[in-house]
Amino acid sequence: MLKKCIEANPAKFAMYAKVATIIGWVILIAAGVMLLPTIFQYYRIMRHWSRFCQGIIQIINPIFFGMVFLLLAQFLKYELGLDKQPGWFFRNGCIILRCDAALILFIIIFQCVLMIGSLVRSNGPLGDIFLAFFSMSLFYILQIAEMALLLGLAEVTKMMMAQIRKDQETQFAPQ
Repeated sequence: MLKKCIEANPAKFAMYAKVATIIGWVILIAAGVMLLPTIFQYYRIMRHWSRFCQGIIQIINPIFFGMVFLLLAQFLKYELGLDKQPGWFFRNGCIILRCDAALILFIIIFQCVLMIGSLVRSNGPLGDIFLAFFSMSLFYILQIAEMALLLGLAEVTKMMMAQIRKDQETQFAPQ
């Protein structure tokens, strides 16, 4: 069904592929440029490891977002027949998406540890700690949904690449 949709509107999807490529590279370059000063800024104050980790996480997350855009662009280019072989991001899409999901899980755990640590240090009543953790867990539901979506897309990408490899093997198999 997706292939039929792409074949019915090739110009539109070619434009989408170009836009996704541009957006993906702009995000990757911008995140890379932001990463260097952040590392050097927080390296001097390493005793604040939580701020260092938060700064790095805030930059690594957009890097994965840029990679997902490039994965989408390479998928569209391959399906349109503009590329003979799937690009690197599309070939390694399963790994990229799973690493992004793992990063989200790390962010959730890291934020929980920091929040519980700060609440316990403030010597607040147990009810306040529970209420803060409960209210933040509602926010974590969105992140868990994003993580589940990324893992699902990783499996779809894995199956698509397996089918592409199978098609390529049958195409070049000796008759």
